[in-house]
Amino acid sequence: LESDYFGKLEPKLSIIRNLNDQVLFVNEGNQPVFEDMPDSDCTDNAPHTIFIIYMYKDSLTRGLAVTISVKYKTMSTLSCKNKT
Repeated sequence: LESDYFGKLEPKLSIIRNLNDQVLFVNEGNQPVFEDMPDSDCTDNAPHTIFIIYMYKDSLTRGLAVTISVKYKTMSTLSCKNKT
């Protein structure tokens, strides 16, 4: 058996917007939602709106694996509900 080598690259911080310019926001119930939000509100709500994107490389030549997380009280990571 042969295992892949995974290496964690430096994280990137980002505000994520959809095509309607709505900001991805993690609410008090820890649910991600898109909301209309001016830039000043993004700054005021930074723990809810700034996402931490970690990229991982491995020993094979292919695309990078990523995780998208937000840290408000605890670290929460977004995931796909239906992966098919």
